[in-house]
Amino acid sequence: MTRKASVLALALALTASGLGAGQNSPAQAAETPAAAPQRPEGVQLWVCQPPRDLTAFDTPAQGEKELRVNLIAPRNGRASGQVVLASARAIRGVRVQAGDLAHEGGGGAIPAKRVLVRFPAVAEPIKDYNFFVIDTRFDTLLSEPPAETPVRSVRPGFYGQKYDDRSVPVGAMQPVWLTVLVPADAAPGTYRGEVTVSAEGLTATKVPLSIKVYGWTMPELKDLTCRTHIWQSHESTARRYGVPLWSDRHFELMGQVLELIGPTGNGLCPVHLIVNAWNGGNAESMVRWIDKGGGKYEYDFAPFDRYLDLYEKKLGKPRALLLNVFRAGADGNSGSGSPYKSTGENPVKVSRLDPATGKVEPMDQPLYGTDASAEFWRPVMAEALKRITQRGWLDVAAIGTPGDAFPHRETVTAFRKAAPGMPWFSTSHKNPSAYKAVDGQAVPVAFREIVWGVGAPRKPEFGMPWKTDRHNVWVWSRYGAGACTLRQNDGLFGHRFNPEIILHTGWAGLGQSGADYWVMPDTKRPLCFAYGGAGMYESITSFTAPGPNGPLGTERLEAFAEGLQVTEALVFLLKAVDGKKLDAALAAKCQEFLTKRATRNLGIMPGASGGNAPAPGRAAAFLPTWQEDDDRLFSLCAEIGAGPGAGGR
Repeated sequence: MTRKASVLALALALTASGLGAGQNSPAQAAETPAAAPQRPEGVQLWVCQPPRDLTAFDTPAQGEKELRVNLIAPRNGRASGQVVLASARAIRGVRVQAGDLAHEGGGGAIPAKRVLVRFPAVAEPIKDYNFFVIDTRFDTLLSEPPAETPVRSVRPGFYGQKYDDRSVPVGAMQPVWLTVLVPADAAPGTYRGEVTVSAEGLTATKVPLSIKVYGWTMPELKDLTCRTHIWQSHESTARRYGVPLWSDRHFELMGQVLELIGPTGNGLCPVHLIVNAWNGGNAESMVRWIDKGGGKYEYDFAPFDRYLDLYEKKLGKPRALLLNVFRAGADGNSGSGSPYKSTGENPVKVSRLDPATGKVEPMDQPLYGTDASAEFWRPVMAEALKRITQRGWLDVAAIGTPGDAFPHRETVTAFRKAAPGMPWFSTSHKNPSAYKAVDGQAVPVAFREIVWGVGAPRKPEFGMPWKTDRHNVWVWSRYGAGACTLRQNDGLFGHRFNPEIILHTGWAGLGQSGADYWVMPDTKRPLCFAYGGAGMYESITSFTAPGPNGPLGTERLEAFAEGLQVTEALVFLLKAVDGKKLDAALAAKCQEFLTKRATRNLGIMPGASGGNAPAPGRAAAFLPTWQEDDDRLFSLCAEIGAGPGAGGR
């Protein structure tokens, strides 16, 4: 099908879905012109409403027509808007002040302190790979405006760049990102206020800001149905900011990352008990062996305990606690049928601590699958599980993590002896429900992240993973994930739409994505490149970004978080209809909406039947009527009940 024909087909499908006026607008993918934009000598001001992408080439004609920001969100939710300053000259002295948002019916206000004002900076330029956010786009959300936003020249391109292309002058551009955090007890209705923007050459300008709040309450993060697997790189923060590993400052930085990714619904707590875990790139294990001689050891659990304390403080109890004890292929590549590795040295090390000097170094361990391996790991696992049990986390704990090279039966057997009853965790192209021991008995794989075969739906209906065996299966969202594909260089609408796509396809949520696998200054690569090469860089390496004084949020993280609250609203409707407790008319109304929305999704999913995205890696083409569609969704949720989303379950 030609592009013209596919756009026409999409327009007809959207019209037929009847989701609202204007639905015959075709999905739009962002394109970056190669020509230099015309900038005035003074400072222009306009609005570009996320999730439409803003690039360094944009002009007011490509932004919103009115100088006002109109948002929608449920109670306990969030919504973001954007004001843009641009000039042919450097921009200096940017000042932004948000005021209270008053309920237009006199029902209280959203205080100004709940309006986050941040200043997007261009992404870090990456030369080795084109999977990262490119420098035509804005990404990092700075808490303060730069003293000067310079005139720039950048290479054209949006999803990818040709690095031999000449740079094009684009002038200076400084966006202002506004995020409204709606209180859980906010009265439904529209709240109105103003944001005052000024700069050198721009007199103080008042930009109207409004948000429509619905009588449905977004659940607390601990109660979300759809929770993600966002992997934290424990050592990236220490290396990026040059602080000692496991120091107070290191834990402070890791805590900031955990806070930032909280709105993504993260439910994974990875703990590496081996060095250089699969896609971990970690130089040390979080339990250190203290050699007492004669094959006897004591163990230092200080990093282990302190990290679990930190995770619990910031995010609560995890949905999956991964105790990383195995690296795929270390006992022979069972994925290709090679024999079990019974001779030689175990390529996977653990950390040895010398208490007298504080020196930590890699230490050999017995070959996986041997009786010696079982004895080596037994006391460590016993102590780790004792500590986990005291926290009430044993029910979410698993050991792992194999990739496509599953552990050989000997390895499964040895760990069954070392940690009786413990299930496994798998990150793979496959979806194993169990691994076999030598005696033929199956050891369950309780948590799975998979790529292939997860995302090409052809039915206009949403899945309900909580009712199936998919409730603990997360999508590793890279090429091979079909309609669920998401990469770091995808647009904001793709990030916002991804949680809904995954729900549509019936899986638990997004997995195998990074919180803070940033590019390291010395290697020019993230730590997830350190082993295997099959990794996270093909998905999302970092939802956060390294700021000048600590980790910062990103536009992509905000878009994904908003998509997650949309998905929770859909879950609320699905459970309400499935529970058969609504009156017939309201149930029929909800079901009709869900079917129409799912039909709409088939048209804008990448890789799905009838999808309009022109190339893999574009998670979804921009849909101009997204706000109208979400208005109907939140309104239906409010019609069902005003209590917290979790209460409708």
